[in-house]
Amino acid sequence: MARCLLGWHISPALENLTGSERSEEELGWPELLERIASHAKSPGGRKLVLSLRPAETEAVARQRQKTMGEVFQLRALEALFSVKDLEPIEDCVLLCEKGATLSGPELYSIAQTLDVALDISRIVTAKKAEVPTLFEALAVDPALAPLASELGAALLPGGIINDRASPALHKARREVASVSREIQSKVADLIGRYRDILQDGYSAERDGRTVLPVRSDAHDRFEGSILGSSASGATLYVEPAELSRLTSRLRLLENAVLREEEAVRRALSAKVQPLAESVLMAEQSTAFADFLLANLLFAEKNRAVLCEFLEQPGFELVGARHPLLSDRGTAVVPFELSLRGGEGLVISGPNAGGKTVALKTLGLFAMMQAAGLPLPTDLPSKVGFFSEVLADIGDDQSLAQSLSTFSGHVQRVREMLGRAGPGVLLMFDELMAGTDPSEGAALATALLRAFLDMGATVALTTHYEALKLVSAEDQRVRTAAVGYDFERMEPTFRLHQGRSGASSALIVAERYGLPAPVISEAKQRLPKVLLDLENERKKAESIAVELSREQKDLRVEFERQRLLTESLEKERERLREAKRKVLEDESDALRAMLREARRTLEKVQTEFGQITDKAQLSELSRKLSQVAETVAVGGAVDRAVRERSAAEARKLSVGMRVHVASLGLDGEIVEIGASGSVRVQLGAMKLTVARADLREARGPKPAPEKPKKTTQVTAAPRREAAPPPRTEDVILDLRGQRVEPALSDLDSFVDMLLRRREAGGYVLHGHGTGAMKEAVRRHLQSHPAVSFSRPAERDEGGDAFTVLWVGPA
Repeated sequence: MARCLLGWHISPALENLTGSERSEEELGWPELLERIASHAKSPGGRKLVLSLRPAETEAVARQRQKTMGEVFQLRALEALFSVKDLEPIEDCVLLCEKGATLSGPELYSIAQTLDVALDISRIVTAKKAEVPTLFEALAVDPALAPLASELGAALLPGGIINDRASPALHKARREVASVSREIQSKVADLIGRYRDILQDGYSAERDGRTVLPVRSDAHDRFEGSILGSSASGATLYVEPAELSRLTSRLRLLENAVLREEEAVRRALSAKVQPLAESVLMAEQSTAFADFLLANLLFAEKNRAVLCEFLEQPGFELVGARHPLLSDRGTAVVPFELSLRGGEGLVISGPNAGGKTVALKTLGLFAMMQAAGLPLPTDLPSKVGFFSEVLADIGDDQSLAQSLSTFSGHVQRVREMLGRAGPGVLLMFDELMAGTDPSEGAALATALLRAFLDMGATVALTTHYEALKLVSAEDQRVRTAAVGYDFERMEPTFRLHQGRSGASSALIVAERYGLPAPVISEAKQRLPKVLLDLENERKKAESIAVELSREQKDLRVEFERQRLLTESLEKERERLREAKRKVLEDESDALRAMLREARRTLEKVQTEFGQITDKAQLSELSRKLSQVAETVAVGGAVDRAVRERSAAEARKLSVGMRVHVASLGLDGEIVEIGASGSVRVQLGAMKLTVARADLREARGPKPAPEKPKKTTQVTAAPRREAAPPPRTEDVILDLRGQRVEPALSDLDSFVDMLLRRREAGGYVLHGHGTGAMKEAVRRHLQSHPAVSFSRPAERDEGGDAFTVLWVGPA
């Protein structure tokens, strides 16, 4: 699993390095791996990190990145596994495979490893659909679960055998404890009886037997065996005769305990033996999981991300930061860069300005991308696959090989010429420096073009003017410059692509303390053309620095304005919410008054019947209707409430708890229509309501009621309730319809009565064959929103009608 994904190559010693491995050293790859490995919890995980190398093929690199991406996904799902410090178990498992009996600590280490591996396996198995690569790499043999359980039950921390591991062991240990207590009791008794002839009130052990410190001049008064004496001879260590038998018995019992422990360990080792290969795979799984977690922790510390692969070798970087400087906590100035495969990049600017840092960042990024690691950069950065990264950055002087710095450099360049080609990244810090400037510049220019002709991608730093100007005549060459603030006399460490930078050697020399006369004379000796070119570059750099400051100030001001806007919007929202709350409370109060008034009217009608002054009641009903128009759905008060509710309604989702304002009931959304209507479950019934009629539900979701056994009961007429006023808008005419569509219309009619807060209504079904009448009355009896229904009285229309009441029974 982990072996085939990562490889197990260990870095050779420095003196035997090949070209690629020496480049890794110069770019800082070993230090990067050490920093990642510091996050590993186990020796196996650390070993995997330190052995990591860039993949040899793009397919493997993409597979590694996919695996790492799934680790990020588990973190986002809050389902990430964990690894703890584990002892290596490979050696003891191999011995067990050959039939050896393992020690308690060795078996305990295996148990610990299996527990971690099985926990990881359970997590990736549960998320198999989301992380198929991790499942393939980390899932372990299910047969290990019973073994881990048995080891866990038999072993205590440190590998101590649990009493429960064997009845015989439990009995032997109890006997040992009993005899030990008896010995301690007798020792205490002997010390009390013979205190006058003992040197001190303590007991000791000699050769595993209990002795008392008896004065040599009184040993004849103490019966026992002398097992030793003090250096002065004044004290004799005597085993009391009364303890001899008990001590011998204790030794026998302790040997019995050892035999039982050996039997338990032998039995447990026999359980491990047939699963040895699976156990070793589990150890590899935990090591690989630890490796992945170490990379994740390094990425999170340095805000590193997984970058998409470019189709061809190259870089498209935004906010790139040197990995090692970032991890050390050094303030790093990020840079942007674009470089395609087969192109050259010439970086120029003052010394100590960040040229080499930018160069090493590119080299490490190319290697990290090929290794499948996250890069400390911002999205949407992209990096292509480089099959090889070769760098010449350090000092190539070798006294052993009689090579000067320049000679060693030339030898490295020659080797790199032999390996250059498409997909290869070549990096040089001061190409062809250390010799005559004119010849060095000519050589560097010729080499750059030769490398590009071979299809390689090249990045180099230089102070040679000839190299800085190559981009003007060769479209394959790009330039970049590190900045310098000439007002503050310090580098800005910013990389600006598309221009060349002034070397500013005289300014740097002056800054570091060279005498002014020396600097002045040097300026006079510079050719006027070079001096003018240097001055122009300084002016351009000063303008760039000033623009950078203004951009920073604008960003700060933009952020301040953004925060201020957010604060104002929150205050507006608070005021809108307060106003909506006031209006909603007032609306609820008015609706409550209206309901009370209607109940009073019904009561008057019930009590006085036909004697009631109908004209007076009609006038009262008219006034109540006027109030209702104000507070009803669509009224003035309700419209103000809906302005706020409309915004809330846009956030509705299926399963959400809501309050239906027009009904005063809480329910759950079961369907959201495209036209703006919402289907809400209110207890046992479902209603279609407008979005604007919905509010956020108040209070907790009610516990589901236990299903009740229902029986068909014919209720007696509810004489205490007056029949609903019989007007056109509360009568449903079903004559001439078929039963099925008629019942659907009946449901809609009940919904309408509920919305309008009507007490009830009338269903006109006629007489006919009686099928429609029977279906309607049976449906109303089982309808959850109908509290009561009955055939109409003669003055209400007779048996051709059915009267119904809605709302609570």
